[in-house]
Amino acid sequence: MSDIDKLNNNIIAVTHISFNPDNSSSSNNMKTVLLGVDNNLRDEFQKQKKKNGLFEKLYDKLKNLTGFGNSSKTVDKLITNYDSNLTRQVPGLFRSEYVEKVISQYGKSKITKEEIDIATDKYRSSQKNAEQMFGNVTTSLITLASFFKAKNFLAELKAQKKLKAENPIFTRVINHIKDSAKYNKKSAKFIQFILNTGRKILKSNRNALIIGLPILALLGGTAKVGILGFNRIGSKEFYVDKKLKNTDKAEYKRQKKQAGKAQRKEFFKNLITGAGLGIITPVAAVLGGIAGVPVFVAGVLGLNYLNSDKKDKSFNGFVKSLKDNWLMNTAGTAVMTAVALKKARFSSVLSKNLDSTVKLLQDVTLKPSEFASGQSSYDKIKDIMLKSPAINDIINSREYISVSEQIKRLTDQNIFAVKFLQTSGEKSKLVRTLIEDCPPSRTLEEAQAAINKLIGNTDYKVKKLLGTGTIAETYLAKDKNGKEVCIKIVKDGISAEKIQKDKEAFINLVTGGKPREQITKEQDYLVRCIEDYANGISKEIDLENEMKAAQSLKKFTKKANVVVPIEAKPGIYVMEKAKGISVQTLKEYYACTSEIKRMEKMLKDKPNSIWYKENLQRCKAELERIKAKAPDFDDFELSNDEVKKIMLKYIDLQTEQFSKISRSGKPIHADIHPGNVIVNIAAVKGKDKGKIFTLIDTGNVINVSKEQSLDMLKFLDYIKKANSKDISRAVVADSILPAGLTREEAAELVEKELSKCFFDNSTQLKPMTIDNLFILTDNIQRKFNIIPNNTQLNLEKAKNASIGSFKDLIETFLDKKYGAMTDNPGVMEMANFIKDGADMGKKWIIAQKIQNFKNLFKKSFGEIMKSIFNKNNKKANSVEALTYKLKQNMGFRDGIEAFPKY
Repeated sequence: MSDIDKLNNNIIAVTHISFNPDNSSSSNNMKTVLLGVDNNLRDEFQKQKKKNGLFEKLYDKLKNLTGFGNSSKTVDKLITNYDSNLTRQVPGLFRSEYVEKVISQYGKSKITKEEIDIATDKYRSSQKNAEQMFGNVTTSLITLASFFKAKNFLAELKAQKKLKAENPIFTRVINHIKDSAKYNKKSAKFIQFILNTGRKILKSNRNALIIGLPILALLGGTAKVGILGFNRIGSKEFYVDKKLKNTDKAEYKRQKKQAGKAQRKEFFKNLITGAGLGIITPVAAVLGGIAGVPVFVAGVLGLNYLNSDKKDKSFNGFVKSLKDNWLMNTAGTAVMTAVALKKARFSSVLSKNLDSTVKLLQDVTLKPSEFASGQSSYDKIKDIMLKSPAINDIINSREYISVSEQIKRLTDQNIFAVKFLQTSGEKSKLVRTLIEDCPPSRTLEEAQAAINKLIGNTDYKVKKLLGTGTIAETYLAKDKNGKEVCIKIVKDGISAEKIQKDKEAFINLVTGGKPREQITKEQDYLVRCIEDYANGISKEIDLENEMKAAQSLKKFTKKANVVVPIEAKPGIYVMEKAKGISVQTLKEYYACTSEIKRMEKMLKDKPNSIWYKENLQRCKAELERIKAKAPDFDDFELSNDEVKKIMLKYIDLQTEQFSKISRSGKPIHADIHPGNVIVNIAAVKGKDKGKIFTLIDTGNVINVSKEQSLDMLKFLDYIKKANSKDISRAVVADSILPAGLTREEAAELVEKELSKCFFDNSTQLKPMTIDNLFILTDNIQRKFNIIPNNTQLNLEKAKNASIGSFKDLIETFLDKKYGAMTDNPGVMEMANFIKDGADMGKKWIIAQKIQNFKNLFKKSFGEIMKSIFNKNNKKANSVEALTYKLKQNMGFRDGIEAFPKY
């Protein structure tokens, strides 16, 4: 309890003990005097304190701690000093020891009530000034960041235009809009106006500033209103006690009206001054140090004067207020000025270096790097397998064989071929069937017998086959209580011995049958890749491990459900049935219903067409097959918004799986293909509060180690900052070096070649994703007979499958919504198409950026500081960094593959 609170308690306690209603009038007057002091002065000050918002409370604590400025502690002491003289009127008989101590400490008070009123007013003015300065600083920083971000973006856009490094997708969309607008003159004029306006903005910084200032004013105004609105949390500045409504309704209405008026006045003052800051800040920054700083300081002072709520509105009163709060005003103005100058300096250097970079790259033809072959380790071993004579003969067989027979022959020949085809992304019937409709190895009767044998009892009764993969098949069954469950059993003919045998045959394709000690280093590297990949496939047979993996994955995955295990034994795994249908079923359902509608439309025009009639019947039969395959399939209709919702939620799921980094490591579902992602239709429609997705088939779950997670954090930072030196050190850290080469020498060799790829003016450069970087550095290392240690093929396979699943979702959405779009769509149709595409793209980019931002918090403070002050990072506005960035954009111009095949 503070000194002030203790004194108040003593005064009030003594008053109530010493005086009662039966005492003399003089005694009652004494009570009134004593309580009147407490109620009038201290309560008034407490009201002023309750007006403090979040930042003001923090500022007040800092003032109390440091002793600077008009703090609440200072005013409290003045009031206590004033009260201490009055306590002398309390008869000595009733004085407590603490009251005597206070009287002795303060002596006879010389503080007047008027002085306390002035101190209270100064305190509130100081707090209000701090609130406004907080709002001004944050608003200034937001508008500065936005202005220079836009200015620098336009400068880079102009540089890209000079280098003809524009995204061809964007160009094609613009051209398509132009072509569509030819059929509508009004639309054509409007589109031409928009395009011409854009060109004018790009031509001149002055034009950009003129157009941008109203936007910045709006941004500044809304930012300050929002920031100070947030600051008002916990404040009683505009509070009216609701209890008053029951005792004095008229007074309650009067106070509420008065509070509302004050709140609106505050809102508009903040809106106007924020808008002013939105204009002043960038203008001052553009003017530079000599002219800009005085303009900026004068502008801020003028806005502060407009927003001042002191009783003395004269200029002298305002100057006095500035003196009273000089520390906060000086600190706030210094921060805003320093940031503005720094941003202006950065932008000026950026513009200068952009010109230099454009000159460097403008008249040259970039050639593909010898190291950017585009083939990862996964691609290499996949090609070796699928192009082998035995496998190629089955895939491209000259004799007619059914798809089921093809899959059976491929599986018998080598299980690795089937796994590669499953995630190849091809659109052939063979690949589509492999994703979810592989032929079963058992009849229902045989499956029932196998389940009884494997589980050791007859508790489960098989109802139907749900799906067959390359390794196992899944059945819908009922337990002894009648509850539906899913039972997964390894396919007949698939075993650990089969995988081991196929792995050895695969290795022989690479080595030509030579012993391990006689093969080349490149062959040895590919053999290690095969062993890594085989390890992942082996996990799919271990269904007990799959149950444990599901439990582990469930702990990490927040954006989706994970199938709930019931029990597992060697060769069998029982789990709860997931709600919904697979992405594959959803895609097939819409493809089939769309074809049915198209056939029905065609038959209206040509009712006697036998071909259309037969195709319609075929599609209807296929639709019944799709429904029968899915458990509890109900007819449904998803709106365009609902399908889009599925897609956007899938982005969140994929971002969590592949972009979220955990310092302690994490599990990743390594087989997210359309058949392994279940969509809960009821949740999509809001009828079920559960999550939209459920991940099934957790047989291949990758456990990313703590070390791998930390390495990924480093690489993300290195790639962003064009840090070729640290990238080179990191990639050779675990590589196998040739005799006589040290780690330092190996890193120097890799860095030299990598720097050429990054910063020269002759080599093409793909966008530097983690995957493209590994392709580049792996190939550079091989040039010097360094064997890379990047053999995480299961992670690459997981990405392939996941992106393929997302592509299926995109196709489902676009086919459903725009499948009937004519060859020459109208402007509004194209506008909606572009908006939907932009929404998905924006969601993807934002999700990645937000996750990368969150990943930064996985770093320790030391790691963050080390990253910030890392001398090997290239400055973002340097010629090297700009060359690195623009060359990646120029890849679009030269038609190189932007991203890995997934």
